[in-house]
Amino acid sequence: MAKKQCYMCKKEINTKEDPHYKFGGKYICYTEDTEDCVIAYCYENRIDPLDKS
Repeated sequence: MAKKQCYMCKKEINTKEDPHYKFGGKYICYTEDTEDCVIAYCYENRIDPLDKS
């Protein structure tokens, strides 16, 4: 079981079970209802999370 820390909120993420994104070496937690960390990270770094290229 790999545990990482969310780059944005510092919450512990179980990378085997918890939904998350990985950008480079940074892990970002994903909460389906709010998506706060993902939206904030993508906005700050001008990343389109839906762009699969």
